[in-house]
Amino acid sequence: MSLIPLVQISQATSEERIKDIEERSGGDEMILSMIKSHAWSAMCSYTHTGMSQLSRYNSSEAIEPNFNEDEIIEALNFANVFGLQSALWMNSVSSNTDRLNVIGEKINEYNEYSEQIFLGSNPDSR
Repeated sequence: MSLIPLVQISQATSEERIKDIEERSGGDEMILSMIKSHAWSAMCSYTHTGMSQLSRYNSSEAIEPNFNEDEIIEALNFANVFGLQSALWMNSVSSNTDRLNVIGEKINEYNEYSEQIFLGSNPDSR
């Protein structure tokens, strides 16, 4: 395993950083690599004045945000899942079992909440 020394992380490419993170966490699941190879271009196109972002800011009446509700929900869901997964990965490397348990609980809560949203019931009415 050839891990990047922490002092060199800022100079590493994103591919090198991803490989380093995956190796430090056991490398069994190459989730970051899959996200980088399958979704990175689309995500950049939405955020860095790419065609996806520009096309959603133009309508026949104005230049303003023009995202449909499904696109917003999909982006927020991806960000939430990625954030929770990142917290899980970071803490699995540190072996902090108390924190891992808390994160696991939060992931379960989010899963329950998101299932209710996608199935059409109101989770706040409980």
